[in-house]
Amino acid sequence: MATLSKHGNHKQIDYLTHKIALCEDGNILKNRGFGWKLHAKLKPGVGYLEAYENRLRKIDRTSETLPVFTAYKRELMKWKLSDRVKILMAFQLLGDDLDGIWSELNDFDRVDIDLEEIREIFHLRNAAMKEKQAIERGDA
Repeated sequence: MATLSKHGNHKQIDYLTHKIALCEDGNILKNRGFGWKLHAKLKPGVGYLEAYENRLRKIDRTSETLPVFTAYKRELMKWKLSDRVKILMAFQLLGDDLDGIWSELNDFDRVDIDLEEIREIFHLRNAAMKEKQAIERGDA
C-alpha cells in the first residue's frame, strides 16, 4: 500500500467511486476506499500541478455538457467515499426497489441515509442516464 506523504506534495481529486492523488514525484495514486495504491505515472515533462489543472478543466467541460449528471454527482458527493461506493452498489443491485435500498444501506452497511435522499438520488440517476442516452443519440 502506498503512503501519500512519501510522494511529496500532491493534489487530490474526488470522483464518484475513487480518489486520485497527483504527486510531485510523478506518481498517480488511487484510493477506492481501501487505501492508496500506485496507479500510474505522469507523462514525462508534465508536472503534477499541470496535470491537476488539466483534469479540473476536463471535469469542468463535463459539468457544462452533462448538467444533470453533475447534479447527480454533487448529491452523491455528500457522503464519504466508502459510503458512496455502497450507495452506488445498492442501486446497481436493487434497481428501483427504494425501500430495499434503504434497508440494505441502513441495516447492513450502516450508511446513515433516509428514504427521501434515496428518492432524490434515484430521480437524478435516471435523469442522468436519459441525458447520456440523448447525447449518444445526438438529441442533445
